[in-house]
Amino acid sequence: MIDFNKELYFKTDKFKVLLDRYEKSTSQGEPFYLDPEDLTDIAEYYQYHECDEKALSTIDRAIYTFPSAVEPLLFRSRYALLRENDVEKAKYYAQQIIDTSDYDYKYLHAEILIHEGKPEEADEYLRMGVDDLSPRERADYVYDVVNLFLDYDALDCARKWIELIDDKSGKDYRETSARCYLLNQEYSQAEELYMQLVDQDPYSTYYWTQLTASQYLNGKISEALQSSEFALAIDSQCEDALLAKANCQFTLGQLADALDFYHRYSALRPNDGYVESLIGSTYVKMNNLEEALTHYNKAILLANSDRSLFIDISKQKALLLSSMGQRDKALLVIEDCINTAKNNIADLHVIKGYIYMDAGETDEGLRQFETAITLSDNDPFIIYQIGTACYDNGEYDLAYDALRRITIENQDDAPIDGWAYYAACCAKMGRADEFLYALRKGCEANPAEVSIVFSNILHPNIPFTDLYEFIKNKFIK
Repeated sequence: MIDFNKELYFKTDKFKVLLDRYEKSTSQGEPFYLDPEDLTDIAEYYQYHECDEKALSTIDRAIYTFPSAVEPLLFRSRYALLRENDVEKAKYYAQQIIDTSDYDYKYLHAEILIHEGKPEEADEYLRMGVDDLSPRERADYVYDVVNLFLDYDALDCARKWIELIDDKSGKDYRETSARCYLLNQEYSQAEELYMQLVDQDPYSTYYWTQLTASQYLNGKISEALQSSEFALAIDSQCEDALLAKANCQFTLGQLADALDFYHRYSALRPNDGYVESLIGSTYVKMNNLEEALTHYNKAILLANSDRSLFIDISKQKALLLSSMGQRDKALLVIEDCINTAKNNIADLHVIKGYIYMDAGETDEGLRQFETAITLSDNDPFIIYQIGTACYDNGEYDLAYDALRRITIENQDDAPIDGWAYYAACCAKMGRADEFLYALRKGCEANPAEVSIVFSNILHPNIPFTDLYEFIKNKFIK
């Protein structure tokens, strides 16, 4: 994971000169000495720009030349962990680090434990020796640990470490707390803290883009758009701000403008398969399906080294092909994903069911849904996906049964997803009382879903707080 300061370093003249000399030396075979830290920075730059082959070639050179250097081994281990999803390979490189008291080694060891599903064990490991640190060292260490847990969405562990912070009035504490609020979907609290932070440091593009995220996720799309523009006024090449502005424009229905900013982002990050897929999705919204397909195909090629992203984009492509009446091609795409993934394939069977339903083959669609439920051991999220698939295909009775199962009949688990679709089913079926109850629950638990499901009757910038009354008044006269 590249931190914001490293992104800024990549833009400096110092790094650009370093990269230029390195690339000339490798292409022309001229000797040029670089220390392991510089080689690791270059590898991180290549990875950041999705040039994985160059990143691995550079880091392998660093490890060969400096076999005991910490930085290249850290990079290679994290790459194995995060990009290759290979815990054993990550451990292999980590075990080559001689100084196991080094903080970065400790963070890496903890990351491996978290990746193995052992966050509590990572927490215990990181606590060893913390009381022996000086006050300054302890403060830095605690913030590093908090941010590590937040990077992996381990919110409970992060909050335990936040309690160890003594100075709760400083900028670092507010920044860390804002990240916690954002991760816990407490967007108003996050927005308030990021507003304080931009007041304190108005030239920080990082704070402006984080403020954009909190506003966007809280349904304040126009405010988020404005915040992204402040970030771009500071740095017109800020990639996060370009992407954030494009997302805001997409949500507001400003599709041509959104395309412009997605393309501006892609000019800086031409190997980013995720954003290429967003361009495809924008063309879908514009009903330019052939162009959308072109961009999905390009996105899949770019995402080939990231299996999770590859499968996500392939699912979008399959649904697009289905909507174009190309059932057989759509099914082939999903079969390829099933063969690639091998496990955790329940959601792919939901997509297959959707494709069959879309082609009018309801019985085969239902068989695929039954397979998905069995493979997932009745996972509520899989049932939610089935419910939405049935809803999208006009099978409202089937959607109603599935969505009721994960909402009304599952309230002990405080469900977040599904209320909006359940409310929409009730509206279609004339169940007025159930509709109002489900709508209110949806507005409380997941207003973003409500705004998506009822987007055909909402104006793009309606505040989440107004959703319930607005939609109720549209349906209940």
